Amino acid sequence: MDENGFGQRLLRNLDGLNWKLIISIEPETEVSIASIRYGLNSEIGLYLDRNPAEINLYFKNDPNNMDRNLSLFISRSRGKLEGDVWRIQRKVSKATPFIEKLKELLGITSCVLTSTWLKNGKYYSEFIFNYSEMEKVSDIILDFNEESLMFSVEFMGPSDGYEKILRKINERNPLSVIQMVLKNVKERENESSLKSMGDHWIRVLKKPIETGNLDAVYFLDGTPAHDKNVKEIKKNRIYYARAHTNYILAVNREIHKRRLVTLGRIQVFDNKYLRPYLIVPEIFVQSITELLLEVAAQFTDWSSTFERIQTLEEWLERS
Repeated sequence: MDENGFGQRLLRNLDGLNWKLIISIEPETEVSIASIRYGLNSEIGLYLDRNPAEINLYFKNDPNNMDRNLSLFISRSRGKLEGDVWRIQRKVSKATPFIEKLKELLGITSCVLTSTWLKNGKYYSEFIFNYSEMEKVSDIILDFNEESLMFSVEFMGPSDGYEKILRKINERNPLSVIQMVLKNVKERENESSLKSMGDHWIRVLKKPIETGNLDAVYFLDGTPAHDKNVKEIKKNRIYYARAHTNYILAVNREIHKRRLVTLGRIQVFDNKYLRPYLIVPEIFVQSITELLLEVAAQFTDWSSTFERIQTLEEWLERS
């Protein structure tokens, strides 16, 4: 009998993304200097679909321990206090070559961006991918030669599974999982879109925040029902495809528009039902839940239900 929790069992399906890459830069920007001076460490919402790309930093407001110089930095950065969370948005300029490398890595079929964060003046980005594409990944990072950004490969090796990666992020930044159940009451989209990969599949979006088509890595037993625009990563198991699920696209647009942050986007399709799992920073649960309710009200062709809203630990461990 399998005694693991629900989330653990689900994430085990993604073990085919068995290799991990962590890269970093030290660009010596105002934000990175503030990170060193004031202990300003944060997960980062990375908006690659904009030109130039944008980053979104966030941290809890602590007025009793707010350094005066940090207050001045927040003011100069036009930081916004939303509830008890400070939000700072910046367009990427100096680190543009690094952003281009991130985009190149995401162009590899199995590469999934799991997190981007700022700590002690360094920006880190983490990817997981299938070992079969390690040479492609290696070629891209070896070609990076912007000395001014102090680029570094922090780690490349076995991923040890998506669960461990999420637990590590959770240590830096408490996470929650929002789990929904969707059904399109008009079978037309089920037939033309959701079932194009078969009756049962799991997909993970390659970017946790995006506005365009859904670029995803799919996990299924066997071959896709239709092979148009599908790229095989591992025979009869792992594939890349671009999807067009209107409901999910609407959620993505609103997340991007409101500059909210998600750390992981997993979706499971089982014949009739689509179950999206949004792995999000705990401090954004209320904002994202409200967003999801608004999107649900727009899509009357879909029935939608919240199935779980739990801390990452609860989601992983409970049945």
